[in-house]
Amino acid sequence: MNMNNYIYGILFLFGSLIGMSSCVSEDTFDKSDRNTPTEIRVTGQLRTRIVYGDGTQSSPDTAYVDMPESADLSNLNVEYLTLPSLARVSPAIEKVKNFVDPVLFTITSESGKNIRYLLVVARYGGFNLQLDYNAMNQWYLQGTFKNGDGYYNIGQAGSSTPWANTNDVAAILDKAACVPANFPDPSGHVVLTTLMNPTGGKTVGSGIASANIFSGFFRGNPKHFLDRDKQRDNVCFGIDYRHRPKSVSFDFKYEPGTMVEKWIPTTSGAVKWQGVDMPEETDSMEVWVVLHKRIYDEVNPTNTKFYRIAAGGYISSEKVGEWRRLTIPIHYGKPSESFLIENPQAYRIRDLGLVSSPRFVYQHNPIQDGTDPTKWDYTLYRVEEQWSTSPETDIPTHLSLSFNSSAGGWEYKGAGKTPDGTREGSKLEIRNVIFEE
Repeated sequence: MNMNNYIYGILFLFGSLIGMSSCVSEDTFDKSDRNTPTEIRVTGQLRTRIVYGDGTQSSPDTAYVDMPESADLSNLNVEYLTLPSLARVSPAIEKVKNFVDPVLFTITSESGKNIRYLLVVARYGGFNLQLDYNAMNQWYLQGTFKNGDGYYNIGQAGSSTPWANTNDVAAILDKAACVPANFPDPSGHVVLTTLMNPTGGKTVGSGIASANIFSGFFRGNPKHFLDRDKQRDNVCFGIDYRHRPKSVSFDFKYEPGTMVEKWIPTTSGAVKWQGVDMPEETDSMEVWVVLHKRIYDEVNPTNTKFYRIAAGGYISSEKVGEWRRLTIPIHYGKPSESFLIENPQAYRIRDLGLVSSPRFVYQHNPIQDGTDPTKWDYTLYRVEEQWSTSPETDIPTHLSLSFNSSAGGWEYKGAGKTPDGTREGSKLEIRNVIFEE
């Protein structure tokens, strides 16, 4: 339960729709036509990001790999490239070392029907205190709905971005929870709206979608959609970061939705889940930030260690109709009782392993089934956090920052916007995110 508490949002809706619209699993087919890359990792990297083009030679997908100044771009080691179901890459990634010039890879689906091109661009990059696109008003197109409207993510086409959301599954639903203020125009600050999907809720139990934008990336593994608990594993929180900020500030507006609803299992009957109204409650927004020292073991990923150096949080149900500037203190080390008394909204950071705590997931390469080569899966390792033993001096390796329109998303609770418009969803607006050291 823990980490991906707030992303459940649109992922739940996606999983619900899949459960309703199709009884055919990917394994039913002999060969897969899928061949879109989702992640690349290079030894010693600072950060990576794949920006999707048309997948053609003239408009390939582009993986930007930022390396430290000490790296030799003529001798890099690509540890893995995450691909779907037995897709093949040429040339073999382990045989390519020289990335002084961009390298074009050809990715062929297992069926052989589809070919995509991936251009890997290695470059030198440093670490900034502020995240790129921190004004949160610059967007690039992720895809289009059936009516032609686009859905977006924060950043610029052709460049890497620290921001992610789950709108890349929104095309299935023709709706998005994270949009520009002037949606469908790609301009203006971020607007997060909690959504409701009653039909999907009854079948999968994920009828509430708490909108979220976060630092990290989303990887869509279709095997992790139908089980609402597994849906959390499609989200990877954290970007490479080397600063020790004392606080994070931002402008925000917030309006709780019409009615808080929680989806719970039923005790009998054909309907497995039901939404229960909670008229005595008011929905809450939530923001949290975590700084880690992460030590990855690429040979034995289960030995990977995440040490929590610092964290901060804020939860509030107050309606804020005009822009307000908020500063969240970032506390280093395990919070003291005095800190928790002074910062009651930061309760989620008081300890590790709480039911309500965010959960970090490290997901490794897709692997082929040892007995049936037509089947595949991701190896998945849920990394347990530990407190840093030297938080006063540790330099972080990763920053996780998450903005959420419904704090109760981790337990499938929130005030969602109904498809027929009879209920308004909780709405959180964010801009101008600034860290201070």
